[in-house]
Amino acid sequence: MMKKHFFLFILFILISASLSAKSKKETKPFYVSVDSLSVRDKASFFGEETAELSYASPVYLLDEKKSWAKIQSIDDEEIIGWVNAKSLTKKKLIASEGNADTNANELALAGKGFNKAIEGAYSEEYEVSFDQVDEIEGYSLSDEELVDFIREGKLNLPD
Repeated sequence: MMKKHFFLFILFILISASLSAKSKKETKPFYVSVDSLSVRDKASFFGEETAELSYASPVYLLDEKKSWAKIQSIDDEEIIGWVNAKSLTKKKLIASEGNADTNANELALAGKGFNKAIEGAYSEEYEVSFDQVDEIEGYSLSDEELVDFIREGKLNLPD
C-alpha cells in the first residue's frame, strides 16, 4: 500500500511539473507599451523600484492583483516584479531607432483615439485648441516628487 501511495505521489509531481513547463511555453508574451516602466517589489506605487523596462520589452504575465501585474522579463529572467497592468499590451511592439513614422507620444495618442491629424481636424471643426492639453502632457515628475505630492495631499491610492 505504501508503494502505491509513493508511486501516485511521484506521478502527481511529474504531471504537475510537466503542465507547469508546458503552460509557460504556451503563454504568449505581453509588451511594455510606455517609454519607461518601473518594476516594483510589491503591487503598490509605494513599492521599491527594482528594475526598469523600456518600450516594447517582452514580458510574461505571472499574476494579477487589481490594477497591477506581476511580470518576468523575457530578455532578463532575473527581472521579476510588479508593474501597472495598463502599461502592458498583448499586441507585439517593436522598438526601432530612427523610426520617422511613429513615436511613443503618437502611439499613446493613438491608444486614446487621437493622433495629430484627428486633433487638428477636431480643432478646426469645433474651434477648440489642444495647446493646454499638450502643455500639461509635457509635465513630468520623478517618482519621489509624485510620492511627496500624494503624501502631502493625504491622497489615497488603490492597491
